[in-house]
Amino acid sequence: MVAVFLKDLRLIFRDRWALLFFILVPIVVISIIASALFDSDEGQKLTIPIVNDDQGPVASSFIKLLSKHADPVEMPREAAIRMVRDQNRAPAAIVFPEGMSKAYLQGRPSEITLLTDPAQAVDLNQVKVLLLLMDKDAAALADPLAEDRIVMKEQNLTGNRISVTSFEQNVPGFSIMFVLLAVIFSTAMGLHDERDWGTLPRLLVAPAGFTWMLIGKLGARFVMGVVQMLVLFIWGHFVFNVSLGSSVLAFFLLTC
Repeated sequence: MVAVFLKDLRLIFRDRWALLFFILVPIVVISIIASALFDSDEGQKLTIPIVNDDQGPVASSFIKLLSKHADPVEMPREAAIRMVRDQNRAPAAIVFPEGMSKAYLQGRPSEITLLTDPAQAVDLNQVKVLLLLMDKDAAALADPLAEDRIVMKEQNLTGNRISVTSFEQNVPGFSIMFVLLAVIFSTAMGLHDERDWGTLPRLLVAPAGFTWMLIGKLGARFVMGVVQMLVLFIWGHFVFNVSLGSSVLAFFLLTC
């Protein structure tokens, strides 16, 4: 097995053009696909119809916070219903009822109506999360001591990013795909070359047997796959700002 492993590594490194092709083609393809499909980290903002019957400070605070993460559009109730139900251009419409700000600032429960389209489940969940964020902001507004005096600092204990970009979601996936294909097809091509060279029958009758020969060939391709994965991840880090995590050891262990 070791002899087959070392022989295949020598054959791989001997063909420098194939080795260069092995490394560069995934880089070029990943760069083109990632740039074409995911050139914006923020993506298109979610459009949310707003029916503002309140016109008070709490509703204004809600809309201000919402505009940081989505695209709120104020409109009459009928237009909002039509946009969600008939045109399917939004997952939900938020209705701020009359007198909501006065009740909220007095500590009384305030009801916000959410007119939804359950068929758009993913976007609808985003709207619900935004509502929770808006409620937290309005709670600070209701407390005079908290207004303009509290600064929230968020710290991620599991990484160095508060949010995950589209590149961090897709570049590793493309990298794994290319490495998997490269390992499988190069192993198959290695066996094909052994047959063309007339050395396959000798390997089959060797004392180690076919299983250990195959493990040796897979081992050589595994080493090349790890190298290719490291190159692709480092390329993604410097070109697309993909996070490699806070632990170098964990990064290498996961790569291998």
